[in-house]
Amino acid sequence: MNGQQWKENKGWLQHRLTCEWYGVSCSYLERICEIRLPNNGVKGTLPTQLGRMPFLRVLDISYNHEITGTLPIELIGNPSILLHEVDVSSNQLSGTIPDELLESGFVDRLNLSNNSIRGTIPSQIGRLYRLKRLSLDHNQLTGPIPSELGLLSNLEIFEIDSNRLTGTLPLELSHLSNLEQMDMSRNYFSGTVPSFIGYFPHLETLFLHKNRIVGAVPESFCNVSSSSLVPFSVFLVSCTGNYSVTSTCSCCNKLGSVQCYEWIPPSLQKEF
Repeated sequence: MNGQQWKENKGWLQHRLTCEWYGVSCSYLERICEIRLPNNGVKGTLPTQLGRMPFLRVLDISYNHEITGTLPIELIGNPSILLHEVDVSSNQLSGTIPDELLESGFVDRLNLSNNSIRGTIPSQIGRLYRLKRLSLDHNQLTGPIPSELGLLSNLEIFEIDSNRLTGTLPLELSHLSNLEQMDMSRNYFSGTVPSFIGYFPHLETLFLHKNRIVGAVPESFCNVSSSSLVPFSVFLVSCTGNYSVTSTCSCCNKLGSVQCYEWIPPSLQKEF
């Protein structure tokens, strides 16, 4: 994995005490429990030796941009490795979301964004009941949102934007009452904006623009500034316009901090 060309590589493959290697943290028993090498110039495929670290809890190799291949089955398929945090975002990983990764109920942060992962979101995603962050954005995912995703009641950050996802937003998402940020933009979702989203007590950021969602923004959004709800800091949806993607927003002027942007032709619009 081109260790000699990393930005920081102190101790790697040179020092017998792996706990003193750059980006490695160990438990009091001197067992490797964390590997954090974000934005460090790491290239190539992930070594199968990761599967020999039974105490590994955190793997962060994000923003290296040139890590390829798939997550090694020796790591994610090892029942003795109880990963809590996996961040492999902004690389060139391919393949599908591995079923083995979804078998562990201990993962609370999963970030696979900005890769080339394809296929559907597996229904087994509902087994990750401790998840607080799920980021699958900027990949090549297709198909609908599985209803089992509604089982992730601890979820706070949900990002699936910039994929090729289809279908309507399932009713089961109404169980995600702890959501603070939700980005479903830049997909092919259809139907209307579900009214239950307006009742999420902690939701501050909601992106639904650049889909095929039509109809009126529900009245529940008009009451978002009530004392029982936290006002959105950002609400972005394709609003009234003479184009194929349109949602009317009769209460936009009542929403306070909520912003409802008009849909503009692609040739004129700026990236948000």
